[in-house]
Amino acid sequence: MKKVLYIIKFLAFVVAFSLVFQIFLTSVIDYNPAKNSYRFSLGADNADEDYFDSEIFVKMTGTSFSDVLKYSELEMNLEEVPKSKRGLSANELNLTDNYDKDIEAFSKLYDSGNSNISFLINTILDGKEKSFANINNKKTAFDDYRNDDYKYIYYNAKEDEFDSNINIEKTTVKSLLNNYTESFGDEYELIFGIEKALPVKDAFYDSSIIFKDFSSNFYLKIVIIFISVFIYLALTIYLSIYVFAKARRAGSKVSLTDTIPFEIRVPLLGICVVPYIFILDNYDKVIEYLSSLNKHNSILLFVYIVCAFGILEFLINFFYYGFLRRVANRQLFKTSFIVRFLKKIICIAEDMLRNINITIKNVVIFFVLLVLNIFAGLIKHNLYYLFIAIVDILAIYLSYKIAKEQNSINNVIRRISDGDINASIDPESLHGDNVNTALYVNKLRDAVNEAVEKSLKDEKMKADLITNVSHDLKTPLTSIINYVDLLKKEDISSEKAKEYIDVLDSKSQRLKQMTEDLVEASKISSGNLVINLEKINFNELIDQAEGEFLDRFKEKDLTIVTNKPEQPAFIMADSRSIFRVIENLYVNIYKYALNGTRVYVDLELSDNKVQLSLKNISKEALEVDIADLTERFVRGDKSRSTEGSGLGLSITKNLVLAMNGDFDIAVDGDLFKVIISFDEIA
Repeated sequence: MKKVLYIIKFLAFVVAFSLVFQIFLTSVIDYNPAKNSYRFSLGADNADEDYFDSEIFVKMTGTSFSDVLKYSELEMNLEEVPKSKRGLSANELNLTDNYDKDIEAFSKLYDSGNSNISFLINTILDGKEKSFANINNKKTAFDDYRNDDYKYIYYNAKEDEFDSNINIEKTTVKSLLNNYTESFGDEYELIFGIEKALPVKDAFYDSSIIFKDFSSNFYLKIVIIFISVFIYLALTIYLSIYVFAKARRAGSKVSLTDTIPFEIRVPLLGICVVPYIFILDNYDKVIEYLSSLNKHNSILLFVYIVCAFGILEFLINFFYYGFLRRVANRQLFKTSFIVRFLKKIICIAEDMLRNINITIKNVVIFFVLLVLNIFAGLIKHNLYYLFIAIVDILAIYLSYKIAKEQNSINNVIRRISDGDINASIDPESLHGDNVNTALYVNKLRDAVNEAVEKSLKDEKMKADLITNVSHDLKTPLTSIINYVDLLKKEDISSEKAKEYIDVLDSKSQRLKQMTEDLVEASKISSGNLVINLEKINFNELIDQAEGEFLDRFKEKDLTIVTNKPEQPAFIMADSRSIFRVIENLYVNIYKYALNGTRVYVDLELSDNKVQLSLKNISKEALEVDIADLTERFVRGDKSRSTEGSGLGLSITKNLVLAMNGDFDIAVDGDLFKVIISFDEIA
């Protein structure tokens, strides 16, 4: 199928350009009268014209008419001049020295048997009648040639009478005749005619044949050219895509012709282009030769054109599709001698510099460049400048490669610092100190991976332990609480036994709270806590919490000082979780605040934020790091003499963060301060 498409593409190419060349060839008419050489180009607007009405015919007629006038004047002026002086007179008229040969050539060219042109000029000078003609019947000529069988120009100077059936203006004819007034005088009459049958094969006959060849089926030829060009371009695009895709699928496999080195392909292309350059440089001779072939052997001309364009199409396919295959396989310069040589030099340079310290490497490179540039200023030779340019390019390349390697290492370090613990770099692609740096980075990544995996494993184990232990404790704890309740309902007379039951009740409730805290902490850390955000008035929440803890604060003589805005402060939060946060904070104050002190509760609205701060004086010295206070199982009371699990602040912080809030702790001496904030909503 591909071969068929290539054949169709080739035929479309040959047809299109053969017709283009034929139109171009037949659109040029070479006209060589006695002293002038003209080339007339035909255009599309000439295709509908009759030959004898065309501009080509008019121009050729005007040229011939001008020549007849010129040589008539020459003949008349030199008729009485001795032959020995005719060369001098010819020079004065800007003609050649060989006057006799000029006249002889003109006579042969316009002889009645050699030309379709007939002319007669009669004039009277100094009472003498003179004439110049190529016809025998001079007496009846003025009437014989003025009919439909001829294209003619008639002019009578004495009567200023003009008659012509050629598309030429009287003013044009008179402007030509004015140049010869001194020779022809004021009493002359002329007739210039061209027989329309064109019985003689002269320049007019040849141009009429070419004109007919050009105009015959002109528009059909144009349509065929456009169709052929369209088919050629469409198949070229299709085959280009096909060849490119096939080459990509084949991988590095290329055809035998594609292995020709780049330095050989370019001269081959140049050799192929030489004939076409020669044709362009010798355009006139080629046209003349092809025109002669077109007159005598059209079949041979067609064979020449087909062969020429066939070779051209083959060369286009050879270089163009080869170029596509090499581009598809990224092997455009792979077989180039120069590229191989440069790669070899670069490899040698890389091997030499591979294990050298980067700092020393850069110092050496720039020192060598400095020395070479100093010599360049002294030697001032073009070849040396070329050598310096190559060295500079190599130095720039090496510097770029080193910088690129360092940048790749920095990117891996950045990715690891951003949390991508799987990022790595291949040391085999690096050189010098960059190899050791890459190895260290990979070891650091492995260590981070190992630490993260261990931390995740420990965290999972801890969460699983908490969850499992909490669940295992719930069943016996529930039984203990239930039996304590039953004992409390019994009529026990012993005060000691009642005291023991109260202790059991207190401790079982504390154990229940600790178990619930453990389960909630486990849910938060494992991400299993469900948060349902809704619109909540923070003001009402603070009022509710203060109401519940007012009696308990009075037990320890704690005074609550509350500052909050009058307008509502709305936030988006989970109702259960936000109340647990506030409850934990108030419980923390109740447990650890110094008796008889004030507790400050401040609710502020600023910058679209709702911020709650709680401040109290701690009864124990805070010897724990602030960052550790929100960790699990950490308590401000290191002696652990007070009740608590050490999970309150940890749960509080994680709940606030889960609801998109901010949590912060500050300690100033014995002053303990907790700040939480949420985005305000309307």
